[in-house]
Amino acid sequence: MPPAPFRATMAKKRPSSAPGMLSRRSLLRGALTGSLVILVLYLVFGPSRGPARAQGASSRNTAHRTEGSAWVDLGENVPWTSFDGGIEGYSVFSDLYFSGGALVAVVPDEKARAALPKPMAIMSAEQGGPARADRWTTAVGAELARAEFGQRVVRLPGVTYIFNDPPGTAGFMDPALTVSHFLPEVFIPAARAVASTIDDQTSIESIYPSRLMFPRCGVDKSWRDNQSLNAWFIQRALPGVPIEDKMTWDDMSAGEVGYIFDKVVIVDRRSAHSVQGDVSRWGKMNGNMPSVPAPLDFFAPFSSNMIESVGDLLPNVGKYDLPVVVYIDKDGKPGLAPGSHKALVEALKGLTDIAEVHVTKIKAMTRSQKVALMSRTTILISVHGEELLQSVWMPPGDGATVIEIFEDAGFQPDNALLAGLLNLGYIPIQEKHRLRNWRELSGSLRGPGKDSQDLRVDSKALVGIIRDVLVNKEKSKYFQQDV
Repeated sequence: MPPAPFRATMAKKRPSSAPGMLSRRSLLRGALTGSLVILVLYLVFGPSRGPARAQGASSRNTAHRTEGSAWVDLGENVPWTSFDGGIEGYSVFSDLYFSGGALVAVVPDEKARAALPKPMAIMSAEQGGPARADRWTTAVGAELARAEFGQRVVRLPGVTYIFNDPPGTAGFMDPALTVSHFLPEVFIPAARAVASTIDDQTSIESIYPSRLMFPRCGVDKSWRDNQSLNAWFIQRALPGVPIEDKMTWDDMSAGEVGYIFDKVVIVDRRSAHSVQGDVSRWGKMNGNMPSVPAPLDFFAPFSSNMIESVGDLLPNVGKYDLPVVVYIDKDGKPGLAPGSHKALVEALKGLTDIAEVHVTKIKAMTRSQKVALMSRTTILISVHGEELLQSVWMPPGDGATVIEIFEDAGFQPDNALLAGLLNLGYIPIQEKHRLRNWRELSGSLRGPGKDSQDLRVDSKALVGIIRDVLVNKEKSKYFQQDV
């Protein structure tokens, strides 16, 4: 198959019609003159997927509705609470009860109660430490359950995601933190925890929430961030899903009626930080979650909705039915030296026999354009920065990999953990050498070039890694997590 011709496109607020064909010299001249908002170099590479994360994944746009009676009669049969899985800070239960502001695990006997996770692993108190009876408790036996809840409770169908942290700096709802914390540290791990509890015969769609609950967040001090990115994500990736805050929680508490959640995941920052492992190694609440097994495409119900919401804004991306490599031409610090950047772009042309390559200033793109581009991306390359958060929309599998460039002696785990959560491969580069032992490091490392715009990479070696990943795909030693 002959290589695809080079092509330049503009990323505008409102996409225009497809541009004409350009020669290599014309394309590079256009990049140097700065006349393009986004520069896309088309080269050729193996088979590409369409914009959806997983084949056959359908979008969801309504919350789960109650079928049949909303009431559960406890007179003859008391549904017992079961701990389905997850880890500290991301606990998944079925048939968990609620009354008077507290979540209640109803179990048949003391043996079953002893088998539950410790309270600190599930939920924390307002001032720290394990949750007390005003937030979390257990009831042993049917008689005690009926004494607590009466003869009937209201069933809340589907999956409920409960985010237990308060607003502000005390939790993960600090308005200044934006979606860069809510997605990788809170929402994606919650979805992965739920997905880890389903079997092979259960549709991945079953992890889609019926409601999101923020019991400690009100109106003035809210779960929302200053840039409204959390709301933007929720309204597009979870259209129609009710968002219930402290007011709803308080109303449920005061209603003199009990509730039973079909399935619930409880997210709590202090609980997540109560254990060792990669949480303490990296100082990140989501540190242990990538090791929790989950289906490859578990995030598809959410990414499919997001991708459908933005539409096909970049129809020329992937038009040759080939995998897509995206190199982010990053502004700011740290950054590549101009000569090193130019050499990397030239080296990427060596992939013309197998890859379609895009060089883009992603900050110049709209939110929707970023989603459209990433939804077709197989390999994402960038110097360390928040730009790599866009890997959320990459489809996993077939060698899907994030390559992150650091200064010499530098490393930060945020994007490595995000890649692991999403079942993407991850390869860190410290300028001219590949960092192979990153799993053995602790915390964040900052090298002398941490604020430099003069970083230099071995372009030929980097392109060799990309070729190896994409040619070998799942057989590659780079596939999934680096080893």
